Parts: sequence; C-alpha cells; structure tokens
Amino acid sequence: MLELITRFYRFSNFAVGIDRSVIALSLAATRNASDSVAYVCGDVTSLPFCSDTFELVTAFGVLEHTRDHQQLLSEIHRVLKPGGKMLLTSSNARSALQIKNFVLDRMGKYRYGFQRNWTLADLRAEIEKYFFVTDFFVAQGDADMRAVQIIDKTISRIVTDWGRYVCFSAEKMGAVRG
Repeated sequence: MLELITRFYRFSNFAVGIDRSVIALSLAATRNASDSVAYVCGDVTSLPFCSDTFELVTAFGVLEHTRDHQQLLSEIHRVLKPGGKMLLTSSNARSALQIKNFVLDRMGKYRYGFQRNWTLADLRAEIEKYFFVTDFFVAQGDADMRAVQIIDKTISRIVTDWGRYVCFSAEKMGAVRG
C-alpha cells in the first residue's frame, strides 16, 4: 500500500499506521517491518496526533466500520496540514457483495460487526463538508470473490456508480462546513 501511495504522492519518507487492535498492529509490523513506519494503537475518531501534522492521510476500508463517520472525517481534517490530501475508500452500497451482506445481516448471520455502506453521491456529500474533492470513482473488486466481480462488472455497464468500492481523493479546505 505504501509503495502505491508514494508512487503518486511525494511526501515525507515516514508513515504512521493506526488501528484499535493490538493484534492487527502486530501483524502489520511483522509483515511490513521498516524504520520508516510507526504503528500506533488508537481510535480513528480521536486521533492521538497534534493538529496540522500530516501531509497525507489514507483511510482504506475504515469509514464503513466507523459508527461516527462525521467525527472520523473531522479528525482527518484536524490532523491534516493546510492543503493536505486525503485518500479514502469505502464499501459501495451498490454492489452485489453488499446486497449479500445485507441479507446475511437480516438473517443474523453477518459476522463482521458494524458496517455502513455508502453510495458514491452520499459519501461525496459527506466528504464535501470537510474537504474539497479532487477526484472520485467507483472501483470494481479484486478476484477474491469471482461471482461478485462478474455481477458487479456486468451491472456497472448499465448503472455507472455500481461496483465494490467508492474512492475519493480530497484536499483540506479551511473551516468545516455544516
């Protein structure tokens, strides 16, 4: 992930990863041992960093599992330097996978905890309260779920915002808008 980000963005040579799970952090540190990465245990709705600290914040697959999405976006805004960039992805409500997960949840068989899925338009409206959106798109899923991938790609030919993920690039603006 870091390699992909640094290919497109030239920022400092140091990164910080945050998760509330000590187990996830330990796994990440084992898989990505590096002097240029620090791993911090913390809550994304109360980031343990000073304001205006980072040039780039990424949140891939985080927002949909955060109950207080406005607080998460507010915290990202707070810790970004003026003009700083945010890259964010979230599960798309308009995906075969999320329809399947919705059915499993209603049957009491969804085992992954809280998840709120977003449409492209709804998430863009939320992000624009905090950031200037510079790019957005829907991405199709990986081959990890071949049937979902085929269904999503087929439907996306007709429904343009259909796919597995909604993706945004945004820049920190001044004050947060209501």
